[in-house]
Amino acid sequence: MWYVIVGFLKWTGILLLVLFALLVLLLLLVLFLPVRYRFEAEYRESLAGGGWVRWLYPVLEVRLQIEENHPKTQIRILGRSIEAWKKGLGRRKASAGKEKTQTGGEKKPEAITEKPVIEKSAVEKSTIEKSVVEETKTIVEKANSSKKEGKASDGEAFYEGKEENSTSGLSWWEKLVQTIKGFFTAVRTWLLKLWERLVAIWEKITGFRQKLNSLWEKAKGLWGNWEQIRKVLHQESTKKALALLWQECKRLLLALKPKKYSLWLHYGTGDAYTLAQHLRILAVVYGLCGEHITIEPDWEEKVLLAKGSVKGRIRIFTLARICIKVVTDKNVKRLWKQISEWERS
Repeated sequence: MWYVIVGFLKWTGILLLVLFALLVLLLLLVLFLPVRYRFEAEYRESLAGGGWVRWLYPVLEVRLQIEENHPKTQIRILGRSIEAWKKGLGRRKASAGKEKTQTGGEKKPEAITEKPVIEKSAVEKSTIEKSVVEETKTIVEKANSSKKEGKASDGEAFYEGKEENSTSGLSWWEKLVQTIKGFFTAVRTWLLKLWERLVAIWEKITGFRQKLNSLWEKAKGLWGNWEQIRKVLHQESTKKALALLWQECKRLLLALKPKKYSLWLHYGTGDAYTLAQHLRILAVVYGLCGEHITIEPDWEEKVLLAKGSVKGRIRIFTLARICIKVVTDKNVKRLWKQISEWERS
């Protein structure tokens, strides 16, 4: 009896250790295996390009494709898309259902073969009767429509002649009154449209004033609490918290920075002065990463052509380490409590 209990405990312990080892292995894979990405795009009157994001390829992959400014995404698991997995499962279910129907239909006798003959004869009779009825209906409808068209043409001619007689019988005074009435109705409709536009503009102005008033009230509240904000900013704990946040933000940007990237830009505004102003702004970006960017200005025509590519990787371990360091810091917690108290007050 004791040997059985000891053997059972032994195998359960081995099983638990194997499960724990698998969980640790999965956690290490998630933390240390990087998520790789690559994108390429080109703009020539419309945006086109594509790329992918992979983790433990080919276990998980997300593909992106852009054609004429319309993006399309596709998720692949083990090299197959989700739609392919669904189709495979549907085929298996259909094949299983067919097998069940075939096994259940073998026991029935052949006495059922007489019924379809009777049904076919009845269906043929009903179809013949329906065709005869439809032909008679179409003949009657054609005759009625021809009669109605003749009557309608006679009536239209009569009413047209009557209208011509009525318009020709009007005097010059009545014609003048009608023209004056038409002029005043046109002026009235124009004034109504103008009034509606003015009301819409006034509503926009009132909404903008309300937004300005709300912003002014918020600014007053901040000005009233400015002394408290200055005291908090001059504390050593807040200085340490802000320094930590700045340092970790720089590390986060370095972790998210792509390993390889390039950009080619052929740009022109049609005016040399405006293009020079734009190039002054682009010179800042060119100074930071000029090795990977090529700008070709066009001083004569208005053109915009671009082509770029990005390739890199992100480790979840670095992101998790940055988040844990920020969340567990005492100075950051204290600053967060003070901010939440201000919001409540």
